[in-house]
Amino acid sequence: MTTLRYIEDFAAGETFETGSHTPTEEEALAFARAHDPQSFHVDPAEARRHPIFQGLTLSGFHTIAITHRLIFERDIGHAWGLIGKGLDGLRWRRPVRPGDTLRVRGCVVAVAHEPGQPAGTLDVEIETLNQRDEAVMTFAVSTLVPSRIVLARKRNAA
Repeated sequence: MTTLRYIEDFAAGETFETGSHTPTEEEALAFARAHDPQSFHVDPAEARRHPIFQGLTLSGFHTIAITHRLIFERDIGHAWGLIGKGLDGLRWRRPVRPGDTLRVRGCVVAVAHEPGQPAGTLDVEIETLNQRDEAVMTFAVSTLVPSRIVLARKRNAA
């Protein structure tokens, strides 16, 4: 685990990259059967006949779950963990197939902290990339990150 980071430790322009994950067909089918049982996610023969996908594709929600796991495993060090406030502009850019290797690239675009508040907001643009460095999914996420200064004041006042 990295050193715990507080809102004061982040800066706009900071970037990170994660490790990678290569979903198998079995993994894709199991996720889709449980959470998104559309034919092009659960039936390889039907998926091959699909006019757009022409083959088995991962559920977009599976791609989101893999992205979250990769970010979590990267251990960016948020002191309270990854507490999301919301996602904006979620776009699935291209299909993800079993056997594609996914990784995540993030860039901090804004750090907002209101003095006296116990936490600030970190806004990050996220790209999930395949093995060809093509963006397969993009979105912006806002996370809640505690303030070291405010928490220290509260501890000292107690």
